[in-house]
Amino acid sequence: MLIFEALSNIGKLFLGVLKNLRKWRYFRLAVLILIMTGLVGGVVAFSSSTFAPNALSVEINGVNIGTARWDRGNLDPEYLIHHTITRLESQFGTTVTIADDLVVRGVRARRNTETITFDAMVTTLAETLEYYVFGAIITVNGRQEAFVGSFAQAEALLEGIADQYRETPEGRYSFVETVVITNADIHRSDIMTMAHAQTILTTHRPTQEIHIVRLGESLYTIARRYGMTLARLAELNQDVNPDGSDLRENHPLIVAPTIPIISVRTYELVTTEQVLPYPTEHRPNPALATGQQRVIQQGRAGLAIATVDIISVNGTEIERVTITQQNTIDPLPHIIEVGSG
Repeated sequence: MLIFEALSNIGKLFLGVLKNLRKWRYFRLAVLILIMTGLVGGVVAFSSSTFAPNALSVEINGVNIGTARWDRGNLDPEYLIHHTITRLESQFGTTVTIADDLVVRGVRARRNTETITFDAMVTTLAETLEYYVFGAIITVNGRQEAFVGSFAQAEALLEGIADQYRETPEGRYSFVETVVITNADIHRSDIMTMAHAQTILTTHRPTQEIHIVRLGESLYTIARRYGMTLARLAELNQDVNPDGSDLRENHPLIVAPTIPIISVRTYELVTTEQVLPYPTEHRPNPALATGQQRVIQQGRAGLAIATVDIISVNGTEIERVTITQQNTIDPLPHIIEVGSG
């Protein structure tokens, strides 16, 4: 009851104050000011909700490509540009520079305005914009052959090509050609996928050259050495029998080796037992008539344990280099006496 009485007293006091204010000569002015303030506030609130930007209009080189709805708090046109660049840089793992004149403005989209989502606009920009990627160029013998997204990708690509021929991941290798990786800004249209770049670098380029037949070689071994078929070798050398029956030492053959842009030279250290051929000695003997010969000691081959570096190019052995050699059995010379009497 005490609370209700207190409230009743406060109400009576307030009504008394109002009666006194009506007698104040500035009361009407005060009421007018309050009314005007309310009207202005209402107009401002109405304008904010009716005309405030709620979308992003996007132009590339002065051409409007669409409007994106905004539902991310305070409208920020720069955020769309930043988000697009971030997506591209995440895709390539390196810095991206936009080459086009990209302009983004805040606009008020009406109900009948055709719009797309923010994420859809980012995708559209990523597919439409012209830009440069700070990537890597693989140069072979001074010629730019492959363009990838980063230096690390280029290194991994070359390592993968070498792994096709190495016996072990730790195996030594080098490239036959001079291969250089350099960083550069690369246009988006020139950037290759890793698979495409590998195909380019390992694609064979047919060339023609002359091979001089060595002792013991056949058409088969020559074709295998140059990565050719026997039919192709025969086609280029119609002056030679297809079976190679008339092939002779020092005969020139036209060959068309299939040489990839990058060739891998591998090195494999092996320990092997080698047979050491025995030497032959001829000693004059006046006790024998001229033209007579007599063997006084039969030759015997020796044996050695050797460490050999097997050098191959693209999986084909081309050379063996003896690093160390230790004889286990020395060869015994074959001695022949020759008559001189």
